[in-house]
Amino acid sequence: MKLGYTDISKKREFWKEQSEKISGKFGIRYAQSKSHETLLINFKHSGFDIKFSESDTQPLKMTFSSNAQSGCKISISEEDVIDKLVKLFSGNKELHVGNTEFDKQYLIQSDDSVFLRKFITNDIQTLMLETNAFAMNCITNKRTNRLEFFCTVNRQICDIEGLQKVYELTCSIVDRLKELGVI
Repeated sequence: MKLGYTDISKKREFWKEQSEKISGKFGIRYAQSKSHETLLINFKHSGFDIKFSESDTQPLKMTFSSNAQSGCKISISEEDVIDKLVKLFSGNKELHVGNTEFDKQYLIQSDDSVFLRKFITNDIQTLMLETNAFAMNCITNKRTNRLEFFCTVNRQICDIEGLQKVYELTCSIVDRLKELGVI
C-alpha cells in the first residue's frame, strides 16, 4: 500500500447500490493515467443537488452549495495537538455544544454561537461521531450570497451501512439549514 493511497475499487458495488437506493446518479471518474479513480454519487434532497466523492487519494467528501437566505459561518474539525497549543497560547475560546464526547473530539468555531447551538442538533452530533467526520464547514459567501458546504469523513466507510449513515448526516444538515431559514 502506497502512503496516502487507498484502493477504493472494492467500494464500487455498495456505492452503486446506495446510489440506486437514494435515486442518485452513480459514476466513476478516472485520472488521465487510469491509475486512480474517483467514485461519485449525485442526488437531490429537499430540492438541493448534493455530491459525494471519494478517490484513491482523497477521503469521502460531501458537498453542496445553494443560494443563501441568511448568513452562516460554522467550522467543526477534529481537534489535534496543534489546535490545542494554538488555543493555549493565543487565548482563543472555542465553542461547546454541551455534549462532552462531541466537545472533546471537535474544535467548534462559528461567528454566531446562538445559531450554532440551534443548528448542531443531537442527531447531527451523533451522526458526526458515528461516521467519524473530521471536518465540516458551512459558510455563506457574503459577496455572492451562496452557502458552501463540505464535510469529510474517515476512510473507514467500507460498507453500505456506513455510507447510509453519511447520507443521513448530510440530509440532516440540509434539512436543519432549511428549517433555520439559511437555505
